[in-house]
Amino acid sequence: MIVHTMTHEQMVLEARKDLPALRNKLVAPVSRLRKEHAFDPQGELVHMYPWTSPAKNNWLVVLKCTKRGMSSHTLTWYNTKDGRIAALWLTGRGLSYHISADVIEQFAAYADESETPMERLQSFFFENHSYVMQVEEPQGEHHWNVSIGAGQGMGLGQWDTTTDIVHWRSFIHLGELIPQQPGLSEAMDHERRWFDLNPGQRLELYDRARGLEVRKRGRAA
Repeated sequence: MIVHTMTHEQMVLEARKDLPALRNKLVAPVSRLRKEHAFDPQGELVHMYPWTSPAKNNWLVVLKCTKRGMSSHTLTWYNTKDGRIAALWLTGRGLSYHISADVIEQFAAYADESETPMERLQSFFFENHSYVMQVEEPQGEHHWNVSIGAGQGMGLGQWDTTTDIVHWRSFIHLGELIPQQPGLSEAMDHERRWFDLNPGQRLELYDRARGLEVRKRGRAA
């Protein structure tokens, strides 16, 4: 079971032990979603499923079925020492994301105040399961600053290449991030917003996100 006293690397190793059982658990939901999608093959279906593993790890899985095929996104969470929710986001190619409690709470600042912490986690994952991670600048021999372009904003973090873990430390909502500039706003208005930005626009948003992060941390200090 994942507990806050583990290192992030130990957490990832523990989480990956659940993946064979999780894949088996998803066979039936994937089949149902494919059949449902067959009635409207040009549309898009997105479902979220909760699951608790035999090791007592709590998971959320987002399954998306489109005309391009089926995709799955998996997240498990745990309680930090001070009782907040942090999470691990695993990918199929080995890279993992440790999502700090700050990230989820910064996202939740724009959510319904009546939502519970668990509902906020679910909203965060459902709204941001499609993302693009981009390496921005080196921070020593084995670490790189990265940005994570997601559905509702941009994340900032650092990729540790020795463990293949991205430590996602903050979240800047789109409402804060995007200035009222017609060209940039239009580029961000659809699903593939992060893919379609040119390098100059991407750099502009990254620099802006870093500035907003610094100001937020200053206010919190």
